[in-house]
Amino acid sequence: MSRDKKVKRSKTGNDVSNSGSGPNLHMDYFLIEEEDSKTRDPQDDEAVFRRICGEIQANMKKILEMKLQRRPVADVEKLRVETSLLFLGLKKINRLDKHRLKAAKDAVNEKKQKVDNFHLQLQNLTYEVMHLQKEVTKCMEFRSRDEEIDLVPVEEFRREAPAEVLKKVRECAGILISLSSLSSPSGQRNQIVMQLSQKLRGLESLREQYDREIERKRECLSGIQPTLQAVLEAAQPLQADLGLPLQAHQGEHANAQYLSRPLYVLYVQAAAYQHAYGDCFEVGMEGSVEESKALLETTQEKQEEDSGESDQEESNKGKRHRRLTRSGTGLSSVAKCLQKHPLTVVITLQHKGYHLQITFTYIIALHIVTVTAKVTEPHGVSSGVSARSAPGPGVKHANVKLEKC
Repeated sequence: MSRDKKVKRSKTGNDVSNSGSGPNLHMDYFLIEEEDSKTRDPQDDEAVFRRICGEIQANMKKILEMKLQRRPVADVEKLRVETSLLFLGLKKINRLDKHRLKAAKDAVNEKKQKVDNFHLQLQNLTYEVMHLQKEVTKCMEFRSRDEEIDLVPVEEFRREAPAEVLKKVRECAGILISLSSLSSPSGQRNQIVMQLSQKLRGLESLREQYDREIERKRECLSGIQPTLQAVLEAAQPLQADLGLPLQAHQGEHANAQYLSRPLYVLYVQAAAYQHAYGDCFEVGMEGSVEESKALLETTQEKQEEDSGESDQEESNKGKRHRRLTRSGTGLSSVAKCLQKHPLTVVITLQHKGYHLQITFTYIIALHIVTVTAKVTEPHGVSSGVSARSAPGPGVKHANVKLEKC
């Protein structure tokens, strides 16, 4: 039971006792025992406790012996009363011990509260110190923008700075001199900024002028294409009547984009050579342009599948089916390996009645170009020359007699 409850109960007892106009003995004895526990020595109370326990033990033995010896009841009762009074002394010592225990617990709790307060203050101070250390580290690692600016040397600044500025910093430290060095040429910087602003405005106006000129020329050029197309279409009958081959090979050149890459390079170079030596040299293409377009689309689809862009299996099956239908079904592995590109390049050379027709074919799977030659003599006799029938070095062919154009 706590002290407040005891005091409350004692107050209730006081009210009852006051109603009878009697003294408050219970409250007085509680306070007296509390004060007595503070003044008395616990070791003396321990000695008294041991002594009383010994007397009670001795009295209990005497009472047992008197009952066994059948002594008079009055003597036994007297000794019993004396032993009961000794129990009252034990109760008093026990109450004093409770007071001391309560006082010790209160003291311990008070000390614990003080220790907790000191611990919290220590933690707060530790956190504050860590925060200050971080701030100091930031300040030490801070790099100002003025460190990247090349300031005027101090001697030059003292020699060229205005008098009112020098009067302020004559006896100052280096940091104030640096601040003055930054602030003193502000007028010059403002003047430079104004000059640059004027130049910028001039450049912007010039850019706008160029933009308008470019837009005007772009509109003019966009109108030239239809005009040129109309002129070319109108000049076609005249070109046909005069025999001018200005656009004779335009369609063939447009279809050259569907050639394989090696044959396209060959066709471009040979066409340029034909333009220079058109009398004995002719370049052309043979084959189906539509099949070449279909083959090109199939190749692009296959590349997309290899890069992982095909997500649905049904679409993959459709693409495979379409690829098989285009390339032909039922082909053997050898036929697939020797499959030719639909377009070929044909170069024809003429000299003294002899005609040499060279056909270049691209093998898709092997990535090679094969050459087939056909020679036509002036008498109409023709002979074919391939890679296997071509003569080796130092061997003369009887049917082929060509000279350089």
